[in-house]
Amino acid sequence: MPAPELEPITWRALVALADVVRGITTAAGYRTDLGAGKVVLDDEEVDGDETDDACTFIDAGDIDPAAGGKRFDSPSVDITIEFVVPRRTGVQAKLLAHRGCADLIRALNFKTTGRDTNLPQGFTSFELTGARLRGYTDEEQAASFVIAQVTARAGLTELHSPA
Repeated sequence: MPAPELEPITWRALVALADVVRGITTAAGYRTDLGAGKVVLDDEEVDGDETDDACTFIDAGDIDPAAGGKRFDSPSVDITIEFVVPRRTGVQAKLLAHRGCADLIRALNFKTTGRDTNLPQGFTSFELTGARLRGYTDEEQAASFVIAQVTARAGLTELHSPA
């Protein structure tokens, strides 16, 4: 298995965002302890068992090479972060989803210009492109989960040349 710094920048970006999400706690001044729950980057991390715990999924979508070129050393990528709240937990799932969405937006609102940007390493830009709340099924009342979803577009750059 390659060293973490040799993984593609698109994967390292997801890992960096997972670290940001893990910092979302009430002790850090947020409304939720979203970061104390499970943060999933790969389907292998989900065991398939039903759980009563909220969970956050981070995934990449479309990956575009820089300036329409054929190299992927400075791609842009669509990223989706979903905070999934089971309804059977005995908590107000919709309220918790609203709080989680607000916390995600706050945590992902990076300073992207000037000398003191706080973008994660390897990011050249980061823009929140949307947020939504939804049930797990089309019939919201029958949904077993409430999902807060935040989408973003990130510009990335490789810090190391691939072998």
